[in-house]
Amino acid sequence: MTVQNLAISATSDDGTTRIGLGNYDSTQFAQGDNGSIYYLGLRYSGVAIPQGAQITSATLVLKSNALGGGSGTRWGNLYGDAADNAAVWSNSSRPDQIAKTAASTPLAYSLIQGAACNQDVTAIIQEIINRAGWTSGNSLRIAGDATAGAGSDGLAVLQDLDTSGYNSPLLISFVNPPRGGSTGRGSLLRSKWLRKTGGQGNTSLLVSKTLEDARRRSALNWLLDRLIYRGRKARTKAYLGTRSDAQLYLGERDLF
Repeated sequence: MTVQNLAISATSDDGTTRIGLGNYDSTQFAQGDNGSIYYLGLRYSGVAIPQGAQITSATLVLKSNALGGGSGTRWGNLYGDAADNAAVWSNSSRPDQIAKTAASTPLAYSLIQGAACNQDVTAIIQEIINRAGWTSGNSLRIAGDATAGAGSDGLAVLQDLDTSGYNSPLLISFVNPPRGGSTGRGSLLRSKWLRKTGGQGNTSLLVSKTLEDARRRSALNWLLDRLIYRGRKARTKAYLGTRSDAQLYLGERDLF
């Protein structure tokens, strides 16, 4: 098992979109609804996980900064960005504009300032890593949807890199996919195996063909030895013209 510790590395990688303003603000980091709806966004680059790896656990560790008003306890859900290589956040690529993964998780938030808020994002990360176009080293994004279950007076304000120096760690444990994938050596060996077994992968068929080839070679070698040893080419040629393949195959001993 391999562990990948990711963290926000640039102030532009964590921020918020406030619905109605239509922009991405990296100096704020909040989600919820306190009369205005906020969507948070995080981006992690250099994710060294191979396509198709099994994600055994993935935990996003957010940290509470303050409750931004009201007493709501529902701050919406977190989703992944269903993209092979996530773009940098911008006004034209905001948290509220992502193509959401099917997997999601409710945003867990603590009313205690400075408390860690662990988010289980295992299913979200697995869905992204499973994408056909995913390649190790790509970037991924996680964003919230405050309208999914958010209370009208709940705003989760979180610590971020720009204002608090907090890098929102994403801890991922995974198992590498088996070697010999669809284009690897395993596939090549299987292809050769199927050709040898008539496209069926049938061991008994392969053994039968191998024995048949060996017996045929043995019969032909026996005949050749007799031709050389006895020097009776003419007689053998005449005789071969009257014998069936089955008799030759069994190596008839009454030739001479």
